[in-house]
Amino acid sequence: IPHQPAFRSYTTSDNNSNGVVSGIWKTGADDKRKFDNNDDFNESNGRFTAPVDGVYQISVAWDENNVSTIIDVQINGGSVNLYSTEARSAGSGWNSWFTSSITKLSSGDYVTINLRNTSGSYPFHQAGGRWGHFSVYLIG
Repeated sequence: IPHQPAFRSYTTSDNNSNGVVSGIWKTGADDKRKFDNNDDFNESNGRFTAPVDGVYQISVAWDENNVSTIIDVQINGGSVNLYSTEARSAGSGWNSWFTSSITKLSSGDYVTINLRNTSGSYPFHQAGGRWGHFSVYLIG
């Protein structure tokens, strides 16, 4: 039986463009802002893979700077688009965004974050975990 499936990660750079956010994630036990209880999150491909059937909480928080970014939280590579959140600047400067939902996942289902309509230097900025994160955990 796996440990309680739960992780919290953040991006280590802002060189994001349209498509799945991958290759820039940071997890581990270095501090309280990032962890991966069961090694269910893959930093290189940006996937959380559910080790067991259940209901999971999925949360994403990020900043953007004078752009309009659409965040798609996808299951199994987009076969299910769980939800989309559009971060649209009201003017210039920084804006902070947060979105969250619960969903049923089967063992082997995976969750990724996909960006659309990105522009500028900071379409998906998580600032070392202080202002942003991607997290998933089993709630039941």
